[in-house]
Amino acid sequence: MQKMDQPEYAHGRDEELVRAFQNGNPDAFSELVARYLKLIRIKACSFREIFSLEREDLYQEGLLGLLDAANTYVHDGRASFETYAGRCISNRIVSAVRRSSSRKNSFLNNAIPIEDVELVGADDASDPQALLESRDEMNRMLEAAHVSLSSFERRVLSFYLGGYKRSEVESRLGISVRAFDNAMARVRKKLRQK
Repeated sequence: MQKMDQPEYAHGRDEELVRAFQNGNPDAFSELVARYLKLIRIKACSFREIFSLEREDLYQEGLLGLLDAANTYVHDGRASFETYAGRCISNRIVSAVRRSSSRKNSFLNNAIPIEDVELVGADDASDPQALLESRDEMNRMLEAAHVSLSSFERRVLSFYLGGYKRSEVESRLGISVRAFDNAMARVRKKLRQK
């Protein structure tokens, strides 16, 4: 006889739970999460020490991988749900790690946590003299860049600093991607010399 507080599928196979979830039973997914949480944690912890993602973020990606597996699994005899879910969870976590460690996210990866902002330069933020000096230094750098760069290089630099993608170069600036890359190389070289 079954206990009253346990659902009927609590002791069923994973494939039965997936079928129930795909047929609209959200409680079946809760049972899958309970069964696969240890696997998600193991897979997430293998990346946590290497990369800058938080443990909870990796767990969340693993749960999303399990959800993807539950939504897309087809029982055709080629792989069990456990194997399929393990692969989906791993792929989702690896994708998150790759996105996190991409050059595009390097600013975020090297950022200072908001809690530490008060400690870094707290004295400078309240010192008007320091604020004026940093503003003057910024103005000198911008003036040096303006003087040393050609008008074409300034246009390319403003395009780059505006966050446009390299694929938009031809339509926006009317130049090839190669010409854009060459101009940016010259800009970097000139700005390093200043």
